[in-house]
Amino acid sequence: MIFTSTRNPFARASLHDVALSAFPADGGLYIPVSDPVLQELAYHLSGSESFREIATCASAALLGDVLNPVEAGRVAERAFTFAPGVEILDGQVTLIDLSTGPSRGFKDYGMAFLASVIDSILEARNANATVLLATTGDTGAAAAHAFRDSPRVRTVLLYPGAECRGVDPGLMEANGGRVLVLGVRGNLDDCRRIVRQAFADPEAANSHALVPATSANVVRLIPQVICCLYAFLSLKRVSPGDIRYVVPAGNFGSLLSGLYAWKWGVPASGFAFAGAADGIFPDSGGKDELPADDPENRDRIKALAAGAPGVLRSMIDFLPCGEVDRAGAIAFAYGRTGRLLDPETAVAYRAVAAHAGAGASDDSNFALFGVSHPSRHADEVERACGVRPEVPRALAAALEPRPVAHLIEPEVGELLRAIGNGP
Repeated sequence: MIFTSTRNPFARASLHDVALSAFPADGGLYIPVSDPVLQELAYHLSGSESFREIATCASAALLGDVLNPVEAGRVAERAFTFAPGVEILDGQVTLIDLSTGPSRGFKDYGMAFLASVIDSILEARNANATVLLATTGDTGAAAAHAFRDSPRVRTVLLYPGAECRGVDPGLMEANGGRVLVLGVRGNLDDCRRIVRQAFADPEAANSHALVPATSANVVRLIPQVICCLYAFLSLKRVSPGDIRYVVPAGNFGSLLSGLYAWKWGVPASGFAFAGAADGIFPDSGGKDELPADDPENRDRIKALAAGAPGVLRSMIDFLPCGEVDRAGAIAFAYGRTGRLLDPETAVAYRAVAAHAGAGASDDSNFALFGVSHPSRHADEVERACGVRPEVPRALAAALEPRPVAHLIEPEVGELLRAIGNGP
């Protein structure tokens, strides 16, 4: 798998480059330029294999030119000690539940794979690194769990204010772990700003061996491609119909991963995105009203669409959600399926149910990617349908707010001093 830059199609980078640096020197974003073939796996695997077995095969196919097949398989085996759930919600919609990882959110998959790839590279180089991330909860929780056993990685998480959520106290440096939690006297934008400044300073980035773990790091997309392959294999066992993949609003990384999966040979009749097309295609509106933390994947979709925007547009149904009634969507999903869904997944389910009822072909099957465990939104879910989701024991402690280890001013110098010397 070879990568290029969104700003310079002649640039070339390896998996090692993109995993550890994430940003090309030209200021663009890394995107895959080679076309690994997953079609053979899609048609020859039966679907009875475990997720870990499928991930091992797919990783060898995707990374075999960079890591030898044995090491590529080992990367997947180390990463995926958990697997997506597969649950039929109704006659046409199957939930691919990605809330099964340690932080009970879909980001566990991308983060665990990134951690495993980085571990493999650092071990071969006998080197260390520092993962640096601004967060309010879910991304930081996924990173803390993914890198918890990485002997060569220190994880530094910046939270706005004096409290953090989502990190098991046992993972923090104060308790012997390898996670340093810093509070910033400011908001999330301030946290992101000083993180960007740290990465933009070559001396600081090199001396601290800084590694980004946001969706800017394209390695995080690879396991979501694998999840699409797993969804296809799971659904093809029970139905011969067309398969459309449903992505909740705002998850441009999941949409992009699905498009890459399709490009690389995973069968797809199309994608349903529960949101607007603003900013993706040249004529889709100039508002760019997209989540502030996910501009990278929007830009990558634009790059993917540049060669044939009409083809890509024909693959995506943008399902209008209007003024999103999250409570109504949660209640709708529960009343129709008896399943408690998190708000984002519930909104997507209601949108695709309306889409199917408005004329999708009778043999269409929708694979809906779940975002997070409903207990992460327990109060909102209970208000919507009168039932409180049970909180998994492993998640309960992490959801409690806790004081940060250190509180710093929103200045990059203070951040670097708090990190200390070297990774």
